[in-house]
Order: sequence, then C-alpha cells, then structure tokens
Amino acid sequence: MGPALLTPALSLFCLALPLSIAGANIGWALVLAVMLYRLRLGKPPAWTAARGALETPLWAYLAVALLTALLGVDPARSLRSINQEAHKVWLYYLLSIALASSSSRLPLGALAAGFALASLTGIAQALTGTLSGAPVRAHAFVHPVTFGEQAAVGLLGAFCFLLSPSRETASGRPRRLLWGLAALLGAGLLLSNTRGAALAAAAGALAVLWLAPHWRRWSAAALLACALAFVAMDLSHSDRSILNEALTKSSVERPQLMRLTFWSVALRMGLDHPWTGVGLNNYRTAFNRYYQGPLEGGAKDWGDAHNIYLHQFAERGLLGTAALLWLLFVFWRRSLARARERPGAENLWAYGTATAFLVMNLTETAFQTELAWMLVFFVWLWAEAAHRRKADVHDDTL
Repeated sequence: MGPALLTPALSLFCLALPLSIAGANIGWALVLAVMLYRLRLGKPPAWTAARGALETPLWAYLAVALLTALLGVDPARSLRSINQEAHKVWLYYLLSIALASSSSRLPLGALAAGFALASLTGIAQALTGTLSGAPVRAHAFVHPVTFGEQAAVGLLGAFCFLLSPSRETASGRPRRLLWGLAALLGAGLLLSNTRGAALAAAAGALAVLWLAPHWRRWSAAALLACALAFVAMDLSHSDRSILNEALTKSSVERPQLMRLTFWSVALRMGLDHPWTGVGLNNYRTAFNRYYQGPLEGGAKDWGDAHNIYLHQFAERGLLGTAALLWLLFVFWRRSLARARERPGAENLWAYGTATAFLVMNLTETAFQTELAWMLVFFVWLWAEAAHRRKADVHDDTL
C-alpha cells in the first residue's frame, strides 16, 4: 500500500505547485505521512538519496542565516524568519528521499495540469482586463511575478521535452499536448509582464540549445526571437515600460527604475555591515536609514532589494553572499554535469531551470519566494532521482 500512496501524494504536490502555497504544503505533508507509513510497515526509505551535492551547501547556508540573524540590527525579527530557511533544508531531505523511494516516474500529468490551469486562469484575467479597459497582469492565484517565474520554469520543461522527447512524448497526442502546454505557458508568461522571468526563460533555453550541438546553430535565431518578445512584453504595458521610462526626459519619478534605488540601498547596507549584514529579514528594518524619498503606492519603507545577491549582501554580508553563491554554483554545476552525461529531457530541464534561476534572481528574490524555489528545487531533485535510477540500471547491466 505504501508505494501506491506515494504517487498520489507526489501528484497532489505537483498539481498544487503552480497554484497554491497552501495546496503545496498539504501535498508535501501527505508525502511525509506516506513516508512515515512506509517506515511503519518496515520499508525503510532510500536514506542515501539525501547525501547529494546540495546537502553540505544547504546546511552551510542555514548556519550562516542563523549567525546573521543573531548578529543583526533586530535579532528578534530575524529569528521569526529562520524557519523559512530551515524549510529549504527540510524539503530537500523529504523530496530527495521520497522521489528515490518512488517506484514510478514523476507524475508529469499532474504538474502539467497545474501549469495549464494556472496559465488558463492568468490568460483569462489579462484578456478580461483588456476588454474592460483596465489592463491586468496575468497572475492566476499568486503574485504576477511569482506567476511569471513559474511559467518560465514550466515553459522550459515543455521546451526540453519537445527538443529531446522521451519515448512517450515523441509523437502523437502527447506531443500535441506538449505544444499546447508550451503555447499556454508562453502566453501566460508574456501576459504576466514579468520581464525578469522572461529573460530567465530565454537564458535557460539558450543554455540548453548550446549544450545540444545539433541545435546550437539555432541559438542566434532564438536570441533574436527572445529579444523581440521582450520588447513586445515591455511595451505592452505602457505604464510599466522600462524602455519608455529610460527614454523619457521628464524629471517625474520613474517607478520602473526604482530597482536602481533598491540596489543602491542594499549595496550601502552591506558596505556598512560587511561581514554579516543587517540581519536576516532586516532590509525593511534598516531601509529608512538609507532612503527617505517617495515609494510606489505611498509606501513608508520597502522589504525587497529586487536582486537576491544584493539583498543577501545587505542582510547577511559577505558570509551570507558567499554561502548563497556556493549553494547556487553547486546547484547549477551538478545540473550541467547530469545534462552532459545524459542529455535527456529531464536533465536538460533541470539544467535550463538552474540557469534561468540564476538570471531570475538578478531582478527578483525568487530564492526567498516559496512557490518559486520549491518548484525549482523539485525539478532539480526529480532529475537527480531519475539520473541516479538510470545509472543504477546501467550498472546492473554491466
């Protein structure tokens, strides 16, 4: 019964990932319950699966987060947020072991259904807003930025399965469904007007194309198509256009360029507290010491530097930034190694997503947004489990 229950639990988690943090939490809680039930039945999980490349960097990242929380400007506020960092370690262990213990492949149908439902909802929102004269960014059930980041990951997945199809997706109805899903996710991404996510998707796709020699010749055309799509996305919302704001000669406040202010604030915070920063989750606490000008919506302060690297330098100093860069480097390097060894769709997807995640975090703090990092982690861990399983089968045949 244990193995039979694990697949539905993982399926629920996959279905909810593009839709709801509450649903995703229920999904992983059910996965945990099934794993405990299997243990009670005397079926030990695949403990060794957790001893992977990310284990040590994740613990180092958590240890530095705790240190900077204790040494920051408001330790009490920081310690209330430490569970968010511990959750990354916990979920890494749970999903690594659960995916290795599952005898079935990832329920791709459930994840695809979640992506499709989110995309359809987001597209309907945007079209309805346009028809009513009140433009709305596609967002489904989450923030438009999170929606765009999820759509970018999903679009890369469809792209990789079309580029390097498995036996099940090489032709017929599954391939047509993949094309349909790619169209929905692409439309959702464009209508979300999330430029950072669009650039990330383009970077991930180009990285995948460059890794596949027979597709490398299409890289220039793909780059041009991505550039045109980005310009179209930017200009589609005139009130949010960076190009319009960058070209204007007006002295009126330009909200789309406020990221430059947030980056400057983060840099000055980090330079004032170079080793451990102002402390976990204290960017908002210290913000007004560095900036007292106008903010969007009349806000009094701001809690996000819109760049994970500068944000963590501000909150965690050089120690925190080093821990983050080590973790992300290992994350990306391992995905590249897998893709080079076995360039199947799952490894290409994980590699493209890891590359996209590095770019995505240049303009957002996706590494601190649960539905973003949970999805990225899941794709990476699924590819890791599938890669190990194929390696074991290969070794058994020798």
